[in-house]
Amino acid sequence: MMAVLRRNIHFWNIYITLVFNIVGLHFGSGQLNEITFRLQEQRPYGTYIGNVAVKSDIARNLSNAVFQTLTYNFLNPNSLQTASLFSINRRTGAIHTAAMIDRETVKRNDKEVCAFVAVCEIEFDVTVQSQNTSFLKIITVKMIIDDINDSPPTFEPNEIQIYVSESTNAGSKIPIEGATDKDTAGRNSVQSYEITSYKDVFDVNFVHKLDGSSSLKLVVLRGLDRELRDRYQFTILAKDGGTPALTGTLTVNMHVIDVNDNAPEFSLKRYNINVKETTAPNSVVGRVSARDNDAGKNARVLYRFSTLRTSKVEELFTLDETTGQLIVKKPLQYESGSSFEAVIEAVDKGETPQASQAILVVNIIDDGNTPPRVTLNLASSVVYSDTILLSEGSSIGTFVGRVKVEDTDSGKNGDVHCSSLDDHFSLNKLDAHSFAILIFKSMDREKKDKHNVTVICKDSGTPSLSASLSFIVQVTDINDNAPVFTSRTYIANVTENINRSVNLITVKATDADMGVNGEVSYTLSMDAGSMFSIDSQRGVIKANGAFDRETLNKMTFIVKAVDHSSDPRTGTATVTVNILDVNDNKPFFPPTPFKFRVPEDLKTAKRVGQLTAIDKDIGNNSALRYNTLSNDPSIPFIVFSDGTIRTERQLDREIQDMYTLDVFVTDNGQPPLYSNGTVFIEVLDVNDHSPTILFPNDDNNSVTLYSDTDPATTFATIEATDDDIGINAEIMFFITGGNRDNVFTIGRSTGEIQLTRTLTTNDEKDYKLTISAQDSGSPPQESQTLLIININYTNNTIAAAWTAEKNAHTYRIIAGIVGGVTFILSILIVSIILLIRRNDNARRDTEEKMGVQEECGKREMERRIWQEVNTEDIKAGFEGEKKGDKCYKPKLDKDRSFTIDPDRNTSDSFLSHATLDQYGKPEFFTFRKGHGPPFSEDVRSDASGETTTSDSGRGGSEEDIQLPPLPDLKGFSGSHQIFSVAIDENEEFSPQSSPQDIQERSRTLSTFSNPNMANKIALPPTTSFRDIHTIQDPTFRNNQRNQQKVRFSADSMAPGSRFQGNGKQTKLTKEFNGRTHVPIISNGEYYVKHDQSAFSHLGSYHSLPRSVDDDDNTTTSGSYTLNPDDFEEVFCER
Repeated sequence: MMAVLRRNIHFWNIYITLVFNIVGLHFGSGQLNEITFRLQEQRPYGTYIGNVAVKSDIARNLSNAVFQTLTYNFLNPNSLQTASLFSINRRTGAIHTAAMIDRETVKRNDKEVCAFVAVCEIEFDVTVQSQNTSFLKIITVKMIIDDINDSPPTFEPNEIQIYVSESTNAGSKIPIEGATDKDTAGRNSVQSYEITSYKDVFDVNFVHKLDGSSSLKLVVLRGLDRELRDRYQFTILAKDGGTPALTGTLTVNMHVIDVNDNAPEFSLKRYNINVKETTAPNSVVGRVSARDNDAGKNARVLYRFSTLRTSKVEELFTLDETTGQLIVKKPLQYESGSSFEAVIEAVDKGETPQASQAILVVNIIDDGNTPPRVTLNLASSVVYSDTILLSEGSSIGTFVGRVKVEDTDSGKNGDVHCSSLDDHFSLNKLDAHSFAILIFKSMDREKKDKHNVTVICKDSGTPSLSASLSFIVQVTDINDNAPVFTSRTYIANVTENINRSVNLITVKATDADMGVNGEVSYTLSMDAGSMFSIDSQRGVIKANGAFDRETLNKMTFIVKAVDHSSDPRTGTATVTVNILDVNDNKPFFPPTPFKFRVPEDLKTAKRVGQLTAIDKDIGNNSALRYNTLSNDPSIPFIVFSDGTIRTERQLDREIQDMYTLDVFVTDNGQPPLYSNGTVFIEVLDVNDHSPTILFPNDDNNSVTLYSDTDPATTFATIEATDDDIGINAEIMFFITGGNRDNVFTIGRSTGEIQLTRTLTTNDEKDYKLTISAQDSGSPPQESQTLLIININYTNNTIAAAWTAEKNAHTYRIIAGIVGGVTFILSILIVSIILLIRRNDNARRDTEEKMGVQEECGKREMERRIWQEVNTEDIKAGFEGEKKGDKCYKPKLDKDRSFTIDPDRNTSDSFLSHATLDQYGKPEFFTFRKGHGPPFSEDVRSDASGETTTSDSGRGGSEEDIQLPPLPDLKGFSGSHQIFSVAIDENEEFSPQSSPQDIQERSRTLSTFSNPNMANKIALPPTTSFRDIHTIQDPTFRNNQRNQQKVRFSADSMAPGSRFQGNGKQTKLTKEFNGRTHVPIISNGEYYVKHDQSAFSHLGSYHSLPRSVDDDDNTTTSGSYTLNPDDFEEVFCER
């Protein structure tokens, strides 16, 4: 609101000033003026248009002081268009755009729109007023908006429907509304029209109108036939003349209106209809059919008898004019056996009716055998009563319709068979009275688009009677044909570097289908990129830009022709565009200069190297020639045209070792192109000089060496040079002669001569060394010289020689003493070893041999086993008891049982947890008597376990009679184990011996074996048992006191395990934490009942290993005897 108010105040100020000037104040200076500016539309906001002060030259009649006070304003700032489109600088008078101006929407004088106007001019006034004086001037500004091509032509509407009769003559013109273009200035308006398809049928003509529009007419180029094509759809393009040109499109749907130019056609030229004589009146006995290819009322057919030729048929029958049915008019029995012929007509309903004729033959059949009666029922897609549409893509076996047959005759007269006269169809019998019409062979619309199908049904009577019917199959198109190009491959050529669009080639494809299925559009594959384009309707392929053959010399892409079906098919062809070369690339050498290296002994005219340049062109444009720019006669090289560089004369590196050649290369193009290059040739050294020895020489060839010089001291240096370079100048030094005893050495690369050792008086007084200086070339070059070394022996050397001789005598004496002592010590060591060996053999000789004797008796003896018990175990069992002779003699009751009394304060020193040996077998031992060393002392030596052989009188000896292994004992689980028992010290154990036993003073212990064998083991003395660990169980003795007595009977003992006793009833006391698994002696037998779990708390006992006996079996055939004293050592404690 405030802005509007300020504008109004400003306006009135200007108005009052204007009126004041009009009445006479400075009237001459307020004269009006006109200026004109031009502005192109669509310029961005803020675009500079012009300056009012400059354009009007207002400063001409003003002083500079007044001119600087001028301000510029729009006279009518309330004009919305002026204010919205332009802005003016109040200080400078510069006018800019206030918005982007669209010429087609701008109004002239706030009324008329500039669209469709040749000149768009906007007029407004600008006031120029001084701030300090009364100067005022009004300038009229005319702003001309220049048009650009920013509006395409447009059709209103963009799609039209046109109806034209098929009888329209060629050259007829159909007016249609043209396109309009808001850009009406110059060539930006519509300049041309073009039809995109059906150019052989239609064309367009147009005329420009004064108002910028155009009058457009569609021209029919040739006659139309609705029966061939009843509809056309195409596009009209309107193009303006701008750059680039803009287009508008109009879709035209052309409908061809039918005219009655086709007469109806009967399905048969001759109809044979058989009618039984008994057929009742008003019965339909047949049907004729005709089809008209026209449309609408022109295709509606009426049937009638010919008016020019009458027949008996007309008296007997009626022909229905709409259906073509033949109806019995009156009885036929009086016409039996007669045939009648008539001419029938089919007439359409066009304005000028057209007609066709056929012959109708009616046969009156005797009732004895009547012809079959057939009726037809067609499937879906029926156009007329006798016409059906079938797609050409219908598969074989497709159902078309049903033929119903009626024949009241019997026997063969009623047996009817039907067939089709068109081989594309067949009839299959459904039941006794009907047949199915099926497609028998595929149809091809492109070969035949309509089939007149006649079905004949015959009976098997004599004569055979038949009936027929006809129908029309119109074959509809499917998109079963892909577009086909006229050529599989198209080849085009284009020259490189052409900067304009060029038509390369036109491709053409056809499609045998019809309608949209046969309309084709063209596209290019992605391989073409943006470099090529194609007119989708005409098939013209264009090149869109310049090509560079050196980048790409050929392009191959696919052009596609696609039909317009909903399920389109595509045809393809290959387009190859060859890009032709022009000489646009000059040859060039590699960026790195050529560098060649040649030996200095290279012969004349020999090849040095090859120049190579690259030219990206091809053909004659890339044929290259080489030459040199240098004319220096000192250069010993020649450059040939093929780029080969050869020597012109002999080289010498020592004179010059590097050459530089300026060369150039040119191609054979028109015009030829060239470039320059540089060649560096390095002359390589060959080993053509031998080393020159500077020292020693003929004038100075000797050195003096003092004898006390330290080894490795350099006292002379060989000096030599070589005119060659590199490895050929690397010199190595050798001493090739005169170096007796290798007193001297020379540095191979340094030439420094050094002593290898200290000189003595035994060495020479002078040495003449032959020195060789050899380079490292191939082959090497060598020079030799003579160096004389004079030795000056000093006093130190002489004194050192005398001292060395004295020390050598002392060392010989010491060596003799050390050798004698070593010999004596060796004799002593050997003597000690022999003495130890003899003592060992003597100890073995004192060992007693094991005695074996045979016990004979009449009683059958059983095998018994005795388990060893270590003496330490026995002592551990009686630990804490009263010392002295204690013999534990169990007493047997009369009932052959004994009692274990837990109340006794006894210790179980005989418990021995026997285990398997390391071989997993039960342990058993041989025993020996005597007073030799304890058995446990030597159980693993070579002589341990040896026994003397004893002949038992049974033909065996110790070496050849083996004791069988112990069998598994009944009542033992896991392993063969027998445990010793604790004997009550208050009971007696006094085995009663037989006279023989008393006399022999021995007791026998039998082992378990065959009852017929009496292998017995003598109980060894305690000294022959191996020591074992003492049971560490302090609770064991206390637990014995709290046990109750348990009585055992001999009957409850296991019969397998026995110990031979003396037959006296003996009572033993035994306790194992309440368990009673103890050995029992009763009635001369020693029973063992085993439960290993009862002794789990006793710890482990170690038994002798198997090596006590040499194998698993005892190798004697007799029995072992046990001395009673030894037996008492086991059961008694002393």
